[in-house]
Amino acid sequence: MKRWYFPVVALVLFAALIVAAVGENSLAAQGEPGSADDPLVAKSYVDKLTAVQVLELEAGETLRAEAGAEIILRAGKAVAETGPQGGIAAIT
Repeated sequence: MKRWYFPVVALVLFAALIVAAVGENSLAAQGEPGSADDPLVAKSYVDKLTAVQVLELEAGETLRAEAGAEIILRAGKAVAETGPQGGIAAIT
């Protein structure tokens, strides 16, 4: 083996060691998947989807909701009407 190979091989091994150490530290800094450091979804997205809106209607007022809406009658009386497809589920 020629004498100039040794410094070159040593330099390549040292560079590989540095790259491996930096890569390992960057992976460890990301946090466990699903943890607060690396959430599966953003908290603001979940908050937006689960936002609860309270409405108070006077007698004779109408509330129209899109498909998939959930309406909870907390007090009083109401009449529910459906479109041509139907789709009201009473889960009481």
